Amino acid sequence: INIKHFNIVFCSAMWLTSSTEEQALSSACDSTLMFSSETPVLSDSSLNINRRSLSPWSWSSTMVRNRIPSTLWKAECSSNYCGSPNPDQTNYYNLESKPIYQNILVLNRKEGERCYTASFQSIPVGCTCIRLLFRSKEIK
Repeated sequence: INIKHFNIVFCSAMWLTSSTEEQALSSACDSTLMFSSETPVLSDSSLNINRRSLSPWSWSSTMVRNRIPSTLWKAECSSNYCGSPNPDQTNYYNLESKPIYQNILVLNRKEGERCYTASFQSIPVGCTCIRLLFRSKEIK
């Protein structure tokens, strides 16, 4: 056998093997994800809860094209302090407004690839009132 023909056959076999391995790897990611487009029905008591809270917040969104879900909504506390339902009450001054976080499962895809990687992202989903921590001064 001629060495030139051997190199051509060997290189062809290597290319075929590597392209078959790539297809096997890419076909492992060739699954279709199904998502429900149904949205839950909210009760009247949960409408505008972010503005009716003693620790109100507003919503902001971030959109990433190669992420599922592509849009994430984040809560931003409107103030560092909690509002009092009764202006005569002074006990609300020792409270502060802090965000509540939840881990959300997201799927990310690198540009030009077909596979997604799953990870958790911690996002603020609301705000709540918590007691201020007072530290007493140490007496020496």
